[in-house]
Amino acid sequence: AVVDNYLRSVSTDAQGEMCQGKIRSKFSSSLVQIVVDKGVDNNWCLEALTKYAEQNGKHFPCLLGDDFSQERKTQLALYLVTRYLIDFDATHCVEFPHTEFRLPWSL
Repeated sequence: AVVDNYLRSVSTDAQGEMCQGKIRSKFSSSLVQIVVDKGVDNNWCLEALTKYAEQNGKHFPCLLGDDFSQERKTQLALYLVTRYLIDFDATHCVEFPHTEFRLPWSL
């Protein structure tokens, strides 16, 4: 139930498209459980990223999180993991399917 609730909360991708089924297949339930246990608030994370970009630009390196607690830093890192990484079940030297590559998203 906890995993399903989390999946419903992130059921759109950066372009606003429905992707709950894709999320379910791309993230292991253990990763989702960690995200839930750490109290990751997707809305807060996106707002923090957007606010920082608006105030400071999108240049690298950035100081986003310098004033965050360790707990908030962990939550933001986990949010970014769910945005950029996927679980891919394969053995060594298996070609990564081109359909799994994600284009960068913009704030």
